[in-house]
Amino acid sequence: MDRVLGVRWNFNKDELEFCVRLKEKPFTRRGILSTISSLYDPLGFVAPVILSAKILLQDLCRRKFGWDEPFCGEYERVWSTWLQELPELASVAVPRYIQATGVSYASLKTLQLHHFADASTSRSGVVTYLRTVSCNEQIH
Repeated sequence: MDRVLGVRWNFNKDELEFCVRLKEKPFTRRGILSTISSLYDPLGFVAPVILSAKILLQDLCRRKFGWDEPFCGEYERVWSTWLQELPELASVAVPRYIQATGVSYASLKTLQLHHFADASTSRSGVVTYLRTVSCNEQIH
């Protein structure tokens, strides 16, 4: 295993993986911000997971919680659930190299990136597809 761009590179499988090691932090805005900041994801693979915590932090800010003011009730439940589920990121693996099965780049006639995005007031989503057409008109 090596670290590349802040994530683990499993060079045997040629996949990028995530390792989550959290230190215990208080249930405060400062604790949430510290935890979110410790999850380095420069390529945005786990952004949907991190976004939930950012929305919680934003709500606490909007309700004018102090940086070191403990929160409880529904906020504590949401935060505890998020923290308990976070280690599941270890099961996420993203292939570093993408290629259609059984197709070499030398046999490709065209390569196209198709990029789609959408947003709401609190979230946005983006997906990109690689579309290839081989010399014999096979599409992947």
